Amino acid sequence: RPTGYFSDMNEFLDMARAGRVYLIGNGQSRMNPIHGADLAVACVDAMEKGGEVKSSGSGEAVSVSVGGPEVLTYRSIAETAFRVLEKPCRITCIPVWILRALAFVVKIFSREKGDLLLFFINGTTVDGIAPKFGTHTLEQHYKEAKSR
Repeated sequence: RPTGYFSDMNEFLDMARAGRVYLIGNGQSRMNPIHGADLAVACVDAMEKGGEVKSSGSGEAVSVSVGGPEVLTYRSIAETAFRVLEKPCRITCIPVWILRALAFVVKIFSREKGDLLLFFINGTTVDGIAPKFGTHTLEQHYKEAKSR
């Protein structure tokens, strides 16, 4: 169960390319996203070790918590994207209360969409850190993705 994928972090690179990154809250929540190649190695390692895989008791593997080698704030993820692109760092923080109010209004019209917005808000305003694993860094990934 990774905390986030590098491929998802490309959204920050895309926003930086457009000139501005929007963050929910102050951007100080932390996570350690993981590269797909590192995640694949972690999965194989977990299957080989067997005993470290959490089980539901029925013999089925439920999940393995794993994160990348770096713990980063959302703000530092945005700053890394701007640095790699060699663009001025322009970050706008959207207050959480505004988004929660928006979610309340959205729920009037669509409970599912309002709940999805709340899930997204909560997911980006709390720390999501798993045991560190792997060697790929987000900055390396951004440098490779920069030319795409």
